[in-house]
Amino acid sequence: MSAFATKCPSCGGPIEFKLGSSNALICPWCRASVLRSDRDVRNLGIVADLVPTSPDLNVGDRATIFGREIVVGGRLQLDHGRGPWDEWYIEQTASGQWAWLAKAQGHWYFSEPVQPPAPIPAWEHLGPGQRGAIPGLQGQWVVAERGQSRLLSAEGELPFGAVPGETGRFVDLSGENGGFASLDYGDGSEPPRLYAGRRLEAGEISGISGGTTAMGAGPASAPKEAQRLRCPTCGSPVDIHVPESTERAACGHCNTLLDYSQGRLQALRQLEQARAEPDIPLGTSGTIAGEKVTVIGYMVRSTRIDFVVYSWREYLLHSAEKGYLWLVEDNGHFVLVRPIDAGAVKQSMPVVRYDGKRFVRFATAQAVVEKVVGEFYWRVERGEEAYLEDYTAPPRVVSMERTQTEQSWSVGEHVDAKEVWKGLGLTTRPPTQRGVGIVQPNPHRLAPGCAVGGLAAAALMAMAVGFTASHPKSVAVEGALQMPPTSGAAPDQSGAYAMMTPPFSIPGGPQVVRVELDTNASNQYVGANCALVNQATNEAVQFYVDAGQYSGVSGGESWSEGSQSGSTYVDELPAGDYVLRVDPFWTSFPQPGGPPGMYTPQASIRVERNERSPFTFMVALLLLLLPVGLIFARHHGFETKRKENSNLS
Repeated sequence: MSAFATKCPSCGGPIEFKLGSSNALICPWCRASVLRSDRDVRNLGIVADLVPTSPDLNVGDRATIFGREIVVGGRLQLDHGRGPWDEWYIEQTASGQWAWLAKAQGHWYFSEPVQPPAPIPAWEHLGPGQRGAIPGLQGQWVVAERGQSRLLSAEGELPFGAVPGETGRFVDLSGENGGFASLDYGDGSEPPRLYAGRRLEAGEISGISGGTTAMGAGPASAPKEAQRLRCPTCGSPVDIHVPESTERAACGHCNTLLDYSQGRLQALRQLEQARAEPDIPLGTSGTIAGEKVTVIGYMVRSTRIDFVVYSWREYLLHSAEKGYLWLVEDNGHFVLVRPIDAGAVKQSMPVVRYDGKRFVRFATAQAVVEKVVGEFYWRVERGEEAYLEDYTAPPRVVSMERTQTEQSWSVGEHVDAKEVWKGLGLTTRPPTQRGVGIVQPNPHRLAPGCAVGGLAAAALMAMAVGFTASHPKSVAVEGALQMPPTSGAAPDQSGAYAMMTPPFSIPGGPQVVRVELDTNASNQYVGANCALVNQATNEAVQFYVDAGQYSGVSGGESWSEGSQSGSTYVDELPAGDYVLRVDPFWTSFPQPGGPPGMYTPQASIRVERNERSPFTFMVALLLLLLPVGLIFARHHGFETKRKENSNLS
């Protein structure tokens, strides 16, 4: 349709449809909702006055999105059950195509109408957290919210008629890379409308006319002074820091729950709660983890596990640049929490993936609001319940919160209490830490321990390589043994079968020698009493070496064990000339289904110079790895204490 001017069918005042994509407008004279067709215009009813919400955009404003100029044609004001919600109808001036802009928790969302190629799932079949494909959209989508809305008011031009008080149903979806989509089911009399787009990044909306400052529109303006209002019950001051989106406030003096959705404080009810005394006073401004924030709300939430009540504290923060954040305190441990898109989280129980990282399911809770004070962006109630899940990868946590109508995700990171107090300029002492926080960094980090272990292994390897390179292994002496002809349990006392090897030398300083016994034993045990005798001093180093191999059949299955060879090490053998005295014996151990072991086995002995014994290396390894063991033990103890916060086995 082209633009045209006519008279309001309600009051007769002049009205003009300026945008070619507009099908309706709100009469600026009598607030009638006027719908136009090819032939005429008709009155759909009188809409109520707009709820004061300090909007970021005004009808007629111009701006740039994705480098394209847009003009704001009108505004819808809806109530989704948690307070007024503004949506701006915009037209892209170059193409004439229209779209919607909305703002939630400090972020702008852009969406355009999409014609689905197949039927959209029914409203009743979509629930918070459900994932799947949507006809007409690419990729997987997550149901972030399912609810009902009521038209509160409107202004300017609109793409369709606004019926005063009209109710409808909707589903909001979250996709990958900031994807956003909304399904508008209306009252069910027509097929649902599909709108899709994404969350805008900083700088993607700019140049807003009329001096309005918005995300990326230029240098951030100075923080607004809080509106100081009076509690209608007790008269105490109640500060409203974010009037454009505050829905509820709770008086910290008389515990009256206040409604601010109409731009003024209205008493709702007296909260049956003890007076809340937050450690961080409301209205405090400063910097936390690089974010300039103001503390505007405070609540205490709790959960019951095995008949024991556990509680924690949550501070609502507002940032002029990032919108709303949370500072969660539990037993003196603080976590700074930021909202994230549900579509950015990939679930594969019991883990989720976000920002390329893996987070493991740590705890679940049915949380209940116990105390509230200050202002909030939704209609908070004492006794309000939500189901929570925490997935941790210290020092970060990804959390899911779900109610019957909505599912939201957030990411939090541990912040040091002292840094919080310093950043907010507080002169009091922070709460005392008890136990281990769920994402508190482990001071006994395994990474340095692993480095020490790597250095130890490298050092040990270098020692072995260096020793072997400088002292190559060599055979000092070897030869066959004369075995007794009959089986016996010990060497022959006469020494008739003892033998002496030819002399050999051990040069240099003290060395380690390896003595190896090789046999063809089969169901036999071969042992030998040995002595290395220094020919100059006649001093003897005595030791024992043995080998045994056994086999048979048991239960119809063959088996074998042992070895036909064995060895031992002699440490710190002084330099000199030596002979090896060997007194061998053998014993038969026949096994069912195996060789009888009655023949005389053959055996030989070998002495190798410059060998390091396993005992020497084990001692060196243990000494080198001792720091790793201590770090591991402390790390494990810390993680064991952390798991005390989990209610999962």
